[in-house]
Amino acid sequence: MESFRPPAPLRLDSSNLEDEWTSFEKKFNWFLLAIGADRKPDATKLAMLLTTVGDDAVRIFEDFHLR
Repeated sequence: MESFRPPAPLRLDSSNLEDEWTSFEKKFNWFLLAIGADRKPDATKLAMLLTTVGDDAVRIFEDFHLR
């Protein structure tokens, strides 16, 4: 059976955060596709993203006050 690893956590200390996010997002979407999770519910994909993106990004996400 094939084994796929998620991308490395998002680097928030990058001098170009937009490029860093674009690269991370692309790799994360490839990862979802590779493991067949691209067809999972959005809540599942969000949980996978939050367990992959890194502690600093999770703290920022948790500061959002979404309704």
